[in-house]
Amino acid sequence: MKNVYVSVDIEGIWGVASKYSTGEGHPEYVHARENMINETNLVIEELYKNGVENIVVNDSHGSMDNLIPQKLNPNVSIVTGNSIYKSMGMMEGISKDFDCCMFIGYHTREGTADSMLNHTTASKYVHKVELNGAEAGETMLNTHAAWYYNVPVALVAGDDKYIEQSLKEFNGKIATVATKKSINRETAINIPYNKLKQEYEAKIKQALSMKDFFIGKKDHYEIKITYHTENAAYFVSNLPTVNRISSKTISISGKDYLELRKLYRMCVSVCYLLQ
Repeated sequence: MKNVYVSVDIEGIWGVASKYSTGEGHPEYVHARENMINETNLVIEELYKNGVENIVVNDSHGSMDNLIPQKLNPNVSIVTGNSIYKSMGMMEGISKDFDCCMFIGYHTREGTADSMLNHTTASKYVHKVELNGAEAGETMLNTHAAWYYNVPVALVAGDDKYIEQSLKEFNGKIATVATKKSINRETAINIPYNKLKQEYEAKIKQALSMKDFFIGKKDHYEIKITYHTENAAYFVSNLPTVNRISSKTISISGKDYLELRKLYRMCVSVCYLLQ
């Protein structure tokens, strides 16, 4: 495999432990940001060691300006920009040109018991997301964007409960790195950093040598979003092609997953306009 796309979130990154680590303005964020950069560089280093020639990294957390370009390996391309204008969000820049993609620092979907910083896109507004009838988190919502181009997800990394959830979603056909063991939503036991290095060394090699990837493309898609409040569902239902199917739930559907994924992002983003 020569071309690899890497989407990097922060909640599943080694050393990140609480909500105070994930947002600017808190002293802990400075260290979390450093850990995010260091872990991303770990991944990049191992990819190059294993013969990868082209790597594109997309900052996928919050405002999506956490990774400092000049602190990343100078051989990679990095997707930069204001997150509001990244219509594909966590998958901005994905295309048919990639041999596989990897999700680093990811987390479980909203409501997963005792899992580190679990949420789906926006914990303040989103209670549950369903994709074609099955509960979905950011991982599967992003995976289908890769599958649109027939690009498999080869590796995911995050806390142990995220790994357990992902193995079920990918039918076990994926390489995984557990960065920490969740005790509850804001407490975790991080593995030794040297062990983290060893895990990436072994699992990236495994991921790049895999042949039997799971790709579950569909002919038609329906995304249901259940919000925490009725106000959010009412507000979003004013968007074209959005159907409000209960007091707190809306539905969007279509055959073109990329267009649906963009609309999903809008259905969440506009909630920040609520007073």
